[in-house]
Formats: sequence, structure tokens, C-alpha cells
Amino acid sequence: MKTVAVEHCNSKQALVVKIEWNLGKRCNFNCSYCDEWTHDNHSSHMSYEVAVRTIDKIINKLPGREFKINLTGGEPCVNPNFERILDYMYECGVQVGITTNGSRTQEFYQRNIHKLDSIIFSYHMEYHKRKVLPKSIVKLYQYKQTLDRYVHLHVHMMMLPTTFPEADTVMQYFREFDVPVVMRRIRPARVKDDPNNVLNKKGHLVSGPIAGPFYKGVVTQLMKDGEPYYGGDTGYYSPEEIEYLENNDV
Repeated sequence: MKTVAVEHCNSKQALVVKIEWNLGKRCNFNCSYCDEWTHDNHSSHMSYEVAVRTIDKIINKLPGREFKINLTGGEPCVNPNFERILDYMYECGVQVGITTNGSRTQEFYQRNIHKLDSIIFSYHMEYHKRKVLPKSIVKLYQYKQTLDRYVHLHVHMMMLPTTFPEADTVMQYFREFDVPVVMRRIRPARVKDDPNNVLNKKGHLVSGPIAGPFYKGVVTQLMKDGEPYYGGDTGYYSPEEIEYLENNDV
């Protein structure tokens, strides 16, 4: 996995450089569909010093250019240096966005949102009403409306099988308060140590059972030609759930 990915995109005003920066694999969630290459709960955190050197290098490489850095993970906000890193980027005038699972307190997000240009909440139903509270996201959205600058905020609802009715209720709640929300179809992971797994000569998983909703063991990805393969999700969603997703263009 690349730590930093750079994308150029045309806008009406200028050529903007968009940078996706993975701050690390560490995450406080263990979603059934998030594989071992994407997250864990033990990887070391990126240090403040390394982050500052990276930021300085990006700024020096793009003199006079418009760019935006989006911080991802893992869960970027669990990094103990996160606020210091964000402060440094803000002081340098860098446009910053974050993608977060919403598990930090409302006060944490409210304290930092004025330094951001965007915040995306990836809403995971396996942690609904436990580590993620819809009310906190709504309150943050209402708070950001009082700021003297625009901050984009929206929710990605991860459509977990067996939870569609409750997910629909949550989305209706967000829409009631004008919080933008879009559905995301999940690419399921595979049970890592299942006895029915089939490996190729290189030891890569090429066939094995899908990890179902709320599975808490280690999950991994199918591999094809040395790269992660996200196909073969037949059976993950029920026919009714597939119809729902298709009717909503997900």
C-alpha cells in the first residue's frame, strides 16, 4: 500500500494536485470487511517529525501550485500526533481534508474542524450507537454551519449486509438535518485462516469464504496476478439487498 498517492485533476480555476496521505494502518475499529493490509491495532504511529518533513517536502515540490492533502488510514485521528500535524499544516496554509470513522468525540472534531477544508465520515454499522453516534455528527454539521468559512462535510454510509433497515433509519435521520449522506457498497474481505482457503504457489489467497457481517477474526484479500482482487462477492448481499443497492445506484 502506498503511503502517499498523488492525483492531478482539472478544475475550472486551475490544475489542482490532490494528495491522499495514509498516516498509518492503526485503527480502533476491526470491521469485518477491512483486510489485514489496510488496518491493524498494533502498527506504529507516524511521528510528528516524519510528518513535518513530508509536509515540507510536498510544499517545496509544488511551489505556487494549488494542492490539497486528504488524511486517511487506518484511522488517522487515533495518531497521538494528529492535532500537532494538523496544526502545522494549518500554519503552512495547506488545504486539508480527513476521512474518519467518527469515533473521536464531538469536542475533538469541533476543536479541529476550523483547520479543515473537508471531513468525510465513513459510517460503519458494526459500531453504530457504540463508538459512532449519529447525533454527534449532526451536532458537528450544525456547528460547522456557524463558521465564517466553508467546510465540506458528508457521510459515507457503509451498507453492511443484514443492517439495511437500521442503516436506512440513520440516513433518514441525517437527511432530516440536511447532512449529506451517500451509500457505499462494501467489497468484502476473506477469512484468513479458514481450512477451505486455496492458495497459489506464491502463497496468495485465490479462493476462500467471505467474512460475514460482524466477523471479528483476521480477514484478508483475494489476490490475482500479485494484486488485491475485489471481485467474487457473490453471496455477500442478499438478492433483496442487491436490488436495493441497484435501485439507489450504488
